[in-house]
Amino acid sequence: MADNQIECDVLVVGGGIGGCCAAIAAKETGKVDEVVLVEKSHTGRTGPSAFVGGIYLGYLSEDIPDETLKGLIEGFTLCGDLCSQKAFLKLIEYGPRTVENLERWGAKFMRGADGKYVRVYQRGINTMRLDGGGLPLMEALRRYALRIGVQVINWVTVTDLLTRDKRAVGAVGIGSRTAEFFTFSSKATILATGGTVFKSRQPGHRQLSGDGWAMAYRAGADMAGADHDTPNVYGATLEIGPGNGYYLSQGARLLNSKMEEYIKKWPELARVNSPESHSPLMALEARIGNGPPMWLDLRDFTPEQVEGIYRSIPYAAKRWEKLGFIKNKKFVKLCEYAPEGPRAFGAGVLLNRDTFESRNLSCLFACGEAATYYQTSGGLNNAATSGIIAAESAADKADGMDSESVDRNQVEELKEVTLAPLRRKEGIEPEYGLTMIQETLHPYFVNLIRSEKNLKKALGKVDDIKNDVVPYLRAYDPHYLRLVCDVRNMTLCAEIFLRSALERKESRWGALREDYPYTDNVNWLKWVIVSKDAASGEMLVRTEDIPAEEFAAFKLKKERVLHPFWARAEELGYWQRPKNK
Repeated sequence: MADNQIECDVLVVGGGIGGCCAAIAAKETGKVDEVVLVEKSHTGRTGPSAFVGGIYLGYLSEDIPDETLKGLIEGFTLCGDLCSQKAFLKLIEYGPRTVENLERWGAKFMRGADGKYVRVYQRGINTMRLDGGGLPLMEALRRYALRIGVQVINWVTVTDLLTRDKRAVGAVGIGSRTAEFFTFSSKATILATGGTVFKSRQPGHRQLSGDGWAMAYRAGADMAGADHDTPNVYGATLEIGPGNGYYLSQGARLLNSKMEEYIKKWPELARVNSPESHSPLMALEARIGNGPPMWLDLRDFTPEQVEGIYRSIPYAAKRWEKLGFIKNKKFVKLCEYAPEGPRAFGAGVLLNRDTFESRNLSCLFACGEAATYYQTSGGLNNAATSGIIAAESAADKADGMDSESVDRNQVEELKEVTLAPLRRKEGIEPEYGLTMIQETLHPYFVNLIRSEKNLKKALGKVDDIKNDVVPYLRAYDPHYLRLVCDVRNMTLCAEIFLRSALERKESRWGALREDYPYTDNVNWLKWVIVSKDAASGEMLVRTEDIPAEEFAAFKLKKERVLHPFWARAEELGYWQRPKNK
């Protein structure tokens, strides 16, 4: 089968909100002609962008940047006080322009009778509400991108980046349905691939397998932030969602097996009103015998509140109705809930915070969850904004640049590795490898409440998967070949996650260590960085002091204190401090 060879000025990998905004913004600069967006599924109908829960963490001109920054830092879902405050402020200050752009491109936000945006307090800040949810938003962006001449290529899985002299010069991939091999040459490449939740229970995230993280690592880019894990909570046995943020903002309750609203024992977390804060609390409740089961209770919602779900998240409302939870615009029963599984929320490419270009791999840019949350924060707005900033930088870089020819030997080597599972007559099915990854990472004492003993045990299992499973994965057809790529990438992401978690020897939100229960601002104001050794191919893990200038608005006290999670758990009698701590 002949290879498909495509040349462009800017290549965007990923068809979510970050990718669509990046492709549109690059095209609208007028500095580049050929912009290509590649998506392994269907652009606009994949990942968290399409299945967002009706909440949009948008920033408006009325917001005070420093107050918004403070809310983001304290909102639990991020890397907290280790973030680059200057990078976050750049996103916040750019935010009103992003909202204007999105509306110009066809997005719709809910407004009240006074014409002002409808806003609710959630995850530590005032948020906006999407009119119709994520699907209409993404369909509008997809159509606009096509209208202005962006070449959108669906059903092609990008598998690896192409490099030459520490510069990204394109990528290779396979047809998700045909196994055709693709070679893309580009002057600048933007990763907008999202992260991964290892195909756990979160709806709409089955396509997220850490592709961008894995290919950036293999290409030599510095990765950072995988030491932090902040999973959401979803239906334990039923695929329910999205919408947790919206439900909590409207008064939903999460209960333990004794029907107690356990978060009331944690007033600091109750104030932030973040679903991610419930995952470690559920783990702790399970440890002391108060679960499972755990329950989501929406029975006190008024018909007007239920109608709000139908408007902001219609696909979730219809799912609730189909499964018998909603009858006559009223919730009539509880839904069993649980942590979704590991979500290395902080992971991603480490960037130059002004241009969102990789610090050590020229012409590679990243946005949204493909970039480290140390610098890009979370949510649709920040994915869109970082996509726009990365695109403008990429267009500037590509403007007037001569194309760099790809290394055909590198292409052939990558092609051989990628297509080998199709040629294998015997081997291991990818579902087996996926199950092994999930069984290794999902236990709460690995990804939520950690210790060196359990992290090392999990890492040993991942090493076994890497050495004894991944090299022998077999693909029956193109669909299975894509799944093989998914498992290969998730195995690498699991190793990055566990090695990074082992490196951080303290506790912060998203990195709770029983054996290191103190937040240590004396020794651990550091970023954990992972890279591939060019000579040996081994994974290197190091730390880097956060530059003092990154703390633009809020300075951290140089102190070592018992983390508030452990302090409150000790106070409640749920946890006992190690004797040597």
